[in-house]
Amino acid sequence: MPCYGRACTARARAAKTYIEEKTNSASNTEISRKLAVLQDPNEHFLNCCGLLEVPVQCLAMCTFDGYNSSSVHSVLGMTSTCPVTALPHIHFCAARGVNHTQCCKAGGVSDECLTFCDQASTETLRPFTPSIYTGD
Repeated sequence: MPCYGRACTARARAAKTYIEEKTNSASNTEISRKLAVLQDPNEHFLNCCGLLEVPVQCLAMCTFDGYNSSSVHSVLGMTSTCPVTALPHIHFCAARGVNHTQCCKAGGVSDECLTFCDQASTETLRPFTPSIYTGD
């Protein structure tokens, strides 16, 4: 069963692949939920992809070496057996479900691609093509 929007975040929390930090401004106390952190980032990435039921033919992209512009282009160009619908899940896992907007801005990511930096977005499927083909 695929997940969309906040369902991905909930499933990732359940798999202990998501860390959420909340601050209660009224009492100035910080509540940190620290979930089990896997030592190897690629293990973490692959575990998340498994939880989100990324198709087997896409699992090679669930590593930081395997998820790159070349592999994404092959999925978008239909030269890969990995379906395009798996890309949002793979991206979610790569970003660990965290909002990276500030880092993306600092890194020069174009405005039209900033939506990919915010994993809290309620959008279900994002249009990958413009950002991927410009290399952002």
